[in-house]
Amino acid sequence: METIGVESKKLARVLFRLSHSKLGHAPLREVDMTNDPIGDLGAACLATLLKNSSVVRLYMVNCELGNSGVKAIAESALHNRSLMELYLNSNRLTDAGVRDIATSLGGSPTLKTLNLSSNRITEDGARYLASMLVDPGCRLRNLFLSGALDTTKQLDKENPSDDEDDDVDDSNMPLAMKKRMKRLKKAGTGLFGEMSAGTLAVLEAKRKLARKKGRIGFMGVIYLSTALMAPHGCPLRNLTLVNCDIGPTIEGAKALSVGLYSNDTLEVLNISDNKLGDLGAALLADSLRVNKKLNNLIFRNCGVSRDVEKKLLANVRDKSELDWLQKKDLAAVAVEARNWMLKIAQKNNFKFAASAYLEAARKAEEDLSLDTKLQRVDDKMDKKIEETESKVKKVGLMVIKGLKHKKLEDLEHEREEAEEEKKSSGFGDIVAVETGDSMLPKELFEGRR
Repeated sequence: METIGVESKKLARVLFRLSHSKLGHAPLREVDMTNDPIGDLGAACLATLLKNSSVVRLYMVNCELGNSGVKAIAESALHNRSLMELYLNSNRLTDAGVRDIATSLGGSPTLKTLNLSSNRITEDGARYLASMLVDPGCRLRNLFLSGALDTTKQLDKENPSDDEDDDVDDSNMPLAMKKRMKRLKKAGTGLFGEMSAGTLAVLEAKRKLARKKGRIGFMGVIYLSTALMAPHGCPLRNLTLVNCDIGPTIEGAKALSVGLYSNDTLEVLNISDNKLGDLGAALLADSLRVNKKLNNLIFRNCGVSRDVEKKLLANVRDKSELDWLQKKDLAAVAVEARNWMLKIAQKNNFKFAASAYLEAARKAEEDLSLDTKLQRVDDKMDKKIEETESKVKKVGLMVIKGLKHKKLEDLEHEREEAEEEKKSSGFGDIVAVETGDSMLPKELFEGRR
């Protein structure tokens, strides 16, 4: 190990166990290299023996891994059919490494847990992960994608009564949220309608800041929320997005609410250390009135007032069904917000899976030539003609059978009439007696005698 520049006794022991696992030793099920700076070279050495191993859990936390080391681990895990948990948090991983992970492990039938927290992953990495999640072969259940912990800031909780634009009592918080949303919509802030030039400039600056910090930002949340709406069902059960710069703009919270409207598999969501505010929390609360699957929502230090926090927790616990009028009101808001999110995702080279399938079907239908369509019509007509002919044949056979039966009855009747005539003529008991060259009745023969 020292010849290649890796001085790690722990890695040497692990490599020894992996290399001797087929020589009578018990197979190694868990490899924990936490806080061991093996770097990319050590990861490459470990990857060579992971391909044919039986490792189930692999901890590579704070190992100073770069994109090349993570790529080697991902490629080896592709050939390993036993790996279920992979922890790569607190390394030097970037979007390129996430792309390699999504490419290699996107269709893994065994990988259930993936931890990529505390790495410099931006919205591009979130787009790669979303593409992996919409793959029908993906079986990932737990995804941890938190921002770097060393830059986490403590956020002060905001009180809506201190807001100059909101003069409604705290006791009527749902009505206050609705009024404030209407004012934001009229002002052109992009909550539901078109965005103003100033709002677009603010969002673009927010995206650049998130990239600089190495966080996914609200655009990354839009990609992941789009994946939550996959038509075949997103496999995620646990999603952690701590300190991802989702706020303070409303777009990240709105995207999360849209994803929760349509998702029926997610059970745990952790969005702590994101400045959502009361408006973002209110949007999430409305989506949780529809989503009855989520049973654990963690939102510590999100700048949410106590009243809105109570409303969120109450909606998480409430599993009762809504009446048709409530569903109608929420559906109108959800459809409009969903169309907004899908347009943004498509403009940034990420298409919603369902719309992609529908668009492909529509294009396939348009590409059909006129001859093909006419041929389909002819085939349908031929099929109908064959069905009609078969019915006519059945009816004809039934008529023929009826005629035959009637003819047989007539013949039987004629035979019975002939027998009755014979009996009435008195020659019913005539017996033929052989006399020389002729056959004479017995009565005539006795008369001659």
